[in-house]
Amino acid sequence: MQERLKKVRDWLGSPHGRWLCAAVLLLLGLACLVMTQQVQYLTGYDALNSSAAVSIDDALQKNAYVFLGVSSVKAGLAVLEGSSIGVGFDIEIGDLVQSVYDYVDYVWNVLLYGLTILAFYKMLLDTGFLAVGIKIIGVGLVLWAIAALWPARKQALHRTGLRFTALGALVAYIVPLSLLATNLFGTVYIEPLKDKNREQVFAVVKQFERTRAEFSLLREKVSLVNPGESLDQLKQGITQTTASLTNLLNESLLLFVQQTALLFFELLFFPFLSAFVLYKMAQIGLSRLVEMPREGVARAAGDLPAGQVSSS
Repeated sequence: MQERLKKVRDWLGSPHGRWLCAAVLLLLGLACLVMTQQVQYLTGYDALNSSAAVSIDDALQKNAYVFLGVSSVKAGLAVLEGSSIGVGFDIEIGDLVQSVYDYVDYVWNVLLYGLTILAFYKMLLDTGFLAVGIKIIGVGLVLWAIAALWPARKQALHRTGLRFTALGALVAYIVPLSLLATNLFGTVYIEPLKDKNREQVFAVVKQFERTRAEFSLLREKVSLVNPGESLDQLKQGITQTTASLTNLLNESLLLFVQQTALLFFELLFFPFLSAFVLYKMAQIGLSRLVEMPREGVARAAGDLPAGQVSSS
């Protein structure tokens, strides 16, 4: 087996072998540059891109659902923060809800950033921008073809071609593949937690709606005829509202922090980690597939007589 491989390598190192390699690489490179749509279909780019787009659509829908729930809580808290109660006296409610509003606003911003990142991923997939990577691969293949016919610049051309090809593979294939890998990992490990969190988030939303309804009824109980009794009712109602908001804060704080952490892992950590790992794997695979010129130079130097090596 090793002898056969050695014969193949020796033949590829011959002039005929180099011309054949250059012709094949040139044809593949031109196909990537000129017949990009056909290459997309044949290499599975279209299927990969479509699958990634479906997973992004699903993630957008689920995160938008949670975002709308948190938005309703934020809007209600904003109304409460600017409210006051009183007839002949004025009780500001803003201090009661300020702490709750601050961290709900933070979670709302995180969810908005998450939706923006998902929309960016969707734009990359829907516009077909990632197909530019196939053209970049074509440039790398053409550079490899030139390197096969230009021994004097072989090392530099090989290195540059490897970079172009790895970059093209990253853009065209590794990005959607990393999104699919993230979706698969999230379905197995993160989605059960997100489903549980989603149910708890909407339980918090319902609790807040009840608190807001109680506060609205409290404002209607203010009486012009009997302000003293109204004041007692206000004190009791404000105490209940404070207790309800404190309950809301205690129950939802850890929940919203966990939701933020899950978004970070799902939208940033896992996609970039999987893309980096896949990129490194592609780079190593390409460097092994294409014989690096240093090895060829070392073998050629070993075959030369010692005096000739030293003279060169």
